[in-house]
Amino acid sequence: MNAPATAHQTCDVTVFFDEATNTVSMVVRDPASSACAIVDSVAGPKGTLVMFICNHCPYVLAVLDRIIRDATELQALGVGVAAICANDATTHPDDSYENMQRMAVEKGFPFPYSHR
Repeated sequence: MNAPATAHQTCDVTVFFDEATNTVSMVVRDPASSACAIVDSVAGPKGTLVMFICNHCPYVLAVLDRIIRDATELQALGVGVAAICANDATTHPDDSYENMQRMAVEKGFPFPYSHR
């Protein structure tokens, strides 16, 4: 079982620059589980916002419409946006990959919503 997230938990970010294509790829790694995600497909020319959200959190649900609105506005400004759910679906069934997909479609997420 993975360690629960805390306010002090951080992820490792490794940045790779490819001189041939003049592009940057970033790999985000959760030190607790060693799970990785590549965020270059969402990286924007003016920066990248990676949010850690989940389906069951009342705080996320309370502001979800604003998250979607702000993500859309940021993307228009050249900021890439992605969301990651790092919860274990065994202990948080609402956060299963299937439920994440359902929420993303129902709410019309303008950004990828990935599971760790």
